[in-house]
Amino acid sequence: MNYNPYDNNGQAEHDDSVNHDLPAQSSNDNSSFGNSDDNNPENPQDFENPYQFTDEPEVNTQPYQGMAITSMILAIISMTCCGGFIPAIVALILSSVARKNGNTSGFAIAGKIIGTVSVILYGIAFLYMIALIALSVVA
Repeated sequence: MNYNPYDNNGQAEHDDSVNHDLPAQSSNDNSSFGNSDDNNPENPQDFENPYQFTDEPEVNTQPYQGMAITSMILAIISMTCCGGFIPAIVALILSSVARKNGNTSGFAIAGKIIGTVSVILYGIAFLYMIALIALSVVA
């Protein structure tokens, strides 16, 4: 004999010997899983969808980020032996424009600092070369 838990109408059989009365739980009872206010399935608007599509474009919180990155790269290039004086000046200009327009990222600050150090070093090297040329003409 096969056991079928459902009768002919598709309804489950009910065993009267088992007490199915459960104590009522309040909505603020956080003792069991799923009963907290954060996981309440009756309020689906409370759940945030991380994959929700919006038509609004993302707002760039750091304007002129490209100028800041370019200024840092040019300042680093100017510090190398093949860089030269001109990339340092361009790095200073780009970092100043980026910072003036609200970019406070580390790229703009690094471009300004490294560019300034590079300009100072090239200035010292230029003065040293002028002094060597002047001393060689006098001697």
